[in-house]
Amino acid sequence: MMRAALALTLLLSGCAKRETLQLWYWHHSYLATAEALEQNKLLVDRAAAAGYTGMALWDSSLVFVSRPDWPNTAYLKGLIDYAHGKGLTVMPAILPYGHSDDVLKRNPDWAEGQRVTGVRFRRRGDVLVHIPGPVLALENGRFLVEPWHQYEVRFPDDASGAVGVRDDEDSRFARLDDTAHPGATAFVFNSAGSSRVHIFGPARFAVREVALNRPIRRAGAPVRIYDESRTFAEGKDYAAFPVAVPRESAIRDGQEVRMDYYAIMTVYGEGLGLCLTDPDVQKWAVDNARTVAALLPPDSPLFLQHDEMRHMNSCASCRRMNKTAGELLAWSLRGLIASLPARPLYIWSDMFDPRHNGLDQYYYVEGSLKGSWEGLPREVTVVNWNGDHRRESLRWFSKRGNPQIVAGYYDPASHDGYRAAVTEVAATSGIRGVRGLMYTTWTNDYSQLENYAKGAREKW
Repeated sequence: MMRAALALTLLLSGCAKRETLQLWYWHHSYLATAEALEQNKLLVDRAAAAGYTGMALWDSSLVFVSRPDWPNTAYLKGLIDYAHGKGLTVMPAILPYGHSDDVLKRNPDWAEGQRVTGVRFRRRGDVLVHIPGPVLALENGRFLVEPWHQYEVRFPDDASGAVGVRDDEDSRFARLDDTAHPGATAFVFNSAGSSRVHIFGPARFAVREVALNRPIRRAGAPVRIYDESRTFAEGKDYAAFPVAVPRESAIRDGQEVRMDYYAIMTVYGEGLGLCLTDPDVQKWAVDNARTVAALLPPDSPLFLQHDEMRHMNSCASCRRMNKTAGELLAWSLRGLIASLPARPLYIWSDMFDPRHNGLDQYYYVEGSLKGSWEGLPREVTVVNWNGDHRRESLRWFSKRGNPQIVAGYYDPASHDGYRAAVTEVAATSGIRGVRGLMYTTWTNDYSQLENYAKGAREKW
C-alpha cells in the first residue's frame, strides 16, 4: 500500500522516475587503413571504460559501402564488431541529406540545385558565350542584381575573414555565408529572389555576373535555351553540358538567346543537399541503408542525418510537387522511413524544430519549413541539439511524444565536459521522454570524454 501511495504521489506531482541512462558519444573516424582501425579501437576502449552505452558512428565508408568496389568495408565492420564486443550499441550515421558532399562524389547531379533563369548568351561559332549583365553599386556594400542569376564576389588575394551576402530588404534570406582565406577569395552566390543584395566582408571587393558555375543536369534539373519566339531543341540545336552548338542548329551565329538551368550553391563552402524527389537518390538511400544495416546486429538503431538542410524545394521535380518546403520534407521523411529496414530510428532535431531550423526562411530553401515535423513519427528518437532554446525545444518534442537524447558538449570554449553534462542534465528536469545524452564533438576533441560521462552519471 505504501509503495502504491508513493507511486501515485510521484505521478500526480509530475516527478516520474527517470529512464535508464542512454549515454552516447559521437565517434568520427576515417577507416581507410589497419592502423586507423587500431587507433579507433583505443577510443572505443576509453568510452566503454567511462560507462558509455552507445557509439554514434560517423565514417565516410557509411556513404560508400553500397559500392561493390569500396575497399574499406572490412575496417568499418571491424570497428563495429569491436565496439559491440566492448558492450557498446553501435548506431551508424546514415543518409546525410543536409551535408551531402560525400554522397555527391558518386553523382554531383543528385544535388538540390538552385534555378538560374533568363541568362543571356550569344552564339560564337560552335559555342554560346555568356553576356554578363550590369551590377549597379548603391552604397555601403549594396547592389542591384537580377533575381535568379549567379554572381561572383572577388576579394584581394590577402583577404581573410567572414564573407556574407543577404537580401537587402530581409536579412533573414542568406545568399552566401563563407570565410575568405588568403589565395582563395572568389565566391559565387545565387541571387535567388533578390533584386537588391547586401555584401559584407573584407573592405575591398569586386562583383560581376557569371554563368554556368557548377551546373547540374538530371530529369528534375533541365536546361532550356530560348529566344523571344521559340524554345530550341536539345540534341538538335544544342548539347549540354558543356554547352555546344552544332553547325545545323537553328541558333544563328551571332544570335542572342536566354538560358534557364540549375546549379549548385554552397553555404560555408560545403553543406550541399540531396534532392528529395530524384528517383536515383531515393534508390541509393534505400540500398545504402540496407547495406549498412546488414553490418549490424538485427536490433541496432540507425541515425538519420537530416540536419542543416540548406537547399530544398528548388529543382523542377521538387517544385512540381506543389508543396511548401515543410510539406515536402514531411512527405519525403515518411516515404523514406517506410522503405528502411525495421530498426529503431534516431534523427537530428533541427529541421523539425520551430525554434531552430524549421523556419519560414532558411538559407536557399524555397518556402517555409514549418510543418516539417508532421512527417516525423512519434516512435523516432530525436537527438536534440538546440542549445540556445534547450528546455523549450525539449518540452516541444516531449509533447509530441518523441523520445529524446540531448546532443551535448559541442566543443565549448571552457572545455569542461563535467560542467557541460551537469548543465544539460539539469535542463531535462521534469521533461518526460528524455532518455540520455550524447557527447558531441565536431573538432575530434575527446579530451573531456570521461569527464562528461562522470557528470552525466552523477546527475542523472
